[in-house]
Amino acid sequence: MGAGRLRRTTDGGGGAGGGGGQGEPRGRLEEWRDGWRGERRASWAVAEADTDEVVGRAGLRALSLDEGQAAVAYWVLPAAQGKGVAPRAVAALTRWAFDEIGFHRLELQHSVGNLASCRVALRSGFALEGTQRAALLHAG
Repeated sequence: MGAGRLRRTTDGGGGAGGGGGQGEPRGRLEEWRDGWRGERRASWAVAEADTDEVVGRAGLRALSLDEGQAAVAYWVLPAAQGKGVAPRAVAALTRWAFDEIGFHRLELQHSVGNLASCRVALRSGFALEGTQRAALLHAG
């Protein structure tokens, strides 16, 4: 699938942190591992197919297996942005969630001011259902 290949981050490899000290990525991996085990969230590293270099993350949060619902989350490193990585990763994650796990509904929330995220949502098959004003906190 090219640069949108997904790899589980809970196996101890391939995770990416938020740019803090060395402990932050490890803490992030432990948080993702606990979320997976507790069936609350699931995260995967997004890696380049030819180099296995991690270029982002895609996952499900607010997981409700009983209801068959979750929210899609993702990010891509700046060097990989604009190359279709996020839409391919989100589309792969969405197919897996619906086809393999049997989810009923996935939601993808993003800032309408983030045009790149608007494009990711549309390119990965998410229809606009509405705008939740002041629902998310974000910079700028």
